[in-house]
Amino acid sequence: MKSFQNGRPISYFFLAIVFVAGIGASAAIFYGLPIQERNDGNLDNATVPTVEAPSSSTSSADLSKSVSRETTKVTHSPIYSLTDIAKLHSPLERSTALHIALSEANEDRVLALLDQSKQLDYLTRVQTQAVILQKLVRVNPSSALTQIAEFNQPDSSDVLSAMFSEWAQFDLHEAISLSITLDSTGKQAALEGILQERIDLTDQKRREIAQRLGNEQYAINVITLEKLNKSIAEPEEVWEEIVQHAQNDSDQLELLTQIAQIWVEKQGLEALDHIFSSLDNKQTKSHISIAVFRELAQTNPRAAFAYGVNSDHISPYDAEVIVVAEWAQFDPQGALDAVISMPEEKMRKSSFKKIVETLATYNPHAILAEFDSLPNNMVKLATKTAVSVLASSSPLDAAAIVSTMEDEPLKGDCIRSVIHHWIARDMDAVLDWVLKDPDLEFQRTQLTGYVLLTLVEHDPERAMRVALAYPLGEDEVGPEDWIIAKLSRIDIDKAIEYLPRVRDGITKTESYRSVAFNLAEQGLNDKALQLLKQVPDYAKKTYLSRWMSAWVHFDPTDVYESLDQMPSADIASLAALNLLTNDPWRKHLNSEQTEKVRAHLTEEDSKRFKRLSLKTFETQSSWR
Repeated sequence: MKSFQNGRPISYFFLAIVFVAGIGASAAIFYGLPIQERNDGNLDNATVPTVEAPSSSTSSADLSKSVSRETTKVTHSPIYSLTDIAKLHSPLERSTALHIALSEANEDRVLALLDQSKQLDYLTRVQTQAVILQKLVRVNPSSALTQIAEFNQPDSSDVLSAMFSEWAQFDLHEAISLSITLDSTGKQAALEGILQERIDLTDQKRREIAQRLGNEQYAINVITLEKLNKSIAEPEEVWEEIVQHAQNDSDQLELLTQIAQIWVEKQGLEALDHIFSSLDNKQTKSHISIAVFRELAQTNPRAAFAYGVNSDHISPYDAEVIVVAEWAQFDPQGALDAVISMPEEKMRKSSFKKIVETLATYNPHAILAEFDSLPNNMVKLATKTAVSVLASSSPLDAAAIVSTMEDEPLKGDCIRSVIHHWIARDMDAVLDWVLKDPDLEFQRTQLTGYVLLTLVEHDPERAMRVALAYPLGEDEVGPEDWIIAKLSRIDIDKAIEYLPRVRDGITKTESYRSVAFNLAEQGLNDKALQLLKQVPDYAKKTYLSRWMSAWVHFDPTDVYESLDQMPSADIASLAALNLLTNDPWRKHLNSEQTEKVRAHLTEEDSKRFKRLSLKTFETQSSWR
């Protein structure tokens, strides 16, 4: 397999693969696709106009025929339940049946159908409920609003728009009056429904309605887009009409973007020069260029890439890198060839990086299988990206891959990525992997601590038990130190409670050191003095040094004022030494205070201070 050297064109096996991202997932829409039978009960004794009265033994096929047969005769029959309607095979038949069921239904029957609709699939439910509530608003608008109040977002906005669309047709004044009483989200949904339906109103009237509902800009955008659609042959005229004031208005940013996309789609890349030259707002220009180039990359990536390379209007990131990221998803070899031909090395590297990152995102298995063939400076990026993507969907597969990696630093980064994605799903599986996988031996202690940092937030007792059961090598710090360090930041009392359980030696010394720092940071210095009584003799020096240096760092004034109350001369001397050595330029102490502090130094600490002062003087002299 060829390698990447000296900028020569190359072809990787995995770059030849065409990546098409996307998952075809669709729901059965009530009016478009068949839906499953449901166990809704029939609604009896209601009358609706229909073709003929099907009996209780009528089959779904017979029901289908009866609904679709043309006739002028109106008879009465039991109302169709949503279960009956769902059995119909044709989308037209189901739509017709639902409207027949609703046409002469009273409020009780409409509410019964609405209750049945709650059992439908999501997309089916929203569309069906919108039609039912349109009927209800005709029957009893107040009841319709009461029903809407029980809906959650985003369903409530969808059905509210549909409902007000119907309402605005038969009583615009009442629809506007009632919509004013809604919250901001409800007002916007109502406004969208009203303006969508009442296109017969003048532009001024629609703006007035939108103004009353608190969003005149929405009406302006709707009106402008209508004009754009009517005069699609000349989008530049619409652009020129609004660009000067719209480019500084965030509410109109999406409108400008849509016009720019239509203009470029119609007239090609030559429209871009005019678009960019008319934009003074940098944020607006960046937003529009990103959107336009993403669109262009789907249809004409080569031309878009060439324009970006040679254009002075936009930044390289807004053109080359964006085009490459989109291009590489469906034609990685084409994107690679274009990048290799770029004259500027810096942009060539950043664009190639984007290709690798894109491939790793859309086909992590391929990139991981071939990463040995990547340029050395891209291996880490490609591997980390691919592992992260794979771990988000299949952490077990990702774990199996990273366990066998030979590059230990890269392996460590990837393992942490797997843990990050996996730990929220299955803590037991993560612990089992980290504690038992023989390929993780080299980093096991660090990884165990990394996992325990997350576990301790949810179950500190279990985290402590796991840490204490972990076997230690000679002079190795146990993972319970990670537990104590984390707890001392989030629950200092719990950390102190666990300290006696920490294994003796270097692990306990480090654990007391962590607690000492956090006690000082939290201003709990009285508690730090009390804790000193239980610190083992071999850890006292480390504990005192860490606590005192942190105390001086966070509150030197408090240390100075506490010198005379220190429990022993040695501790007072240590505090004084830390004050003096951390204040060499007299930021906190004047001459008189300095002398008072020096009076607390023991003979040994006084000699240490003189040595440290001499070093500081020599350093200052060298700076001069």
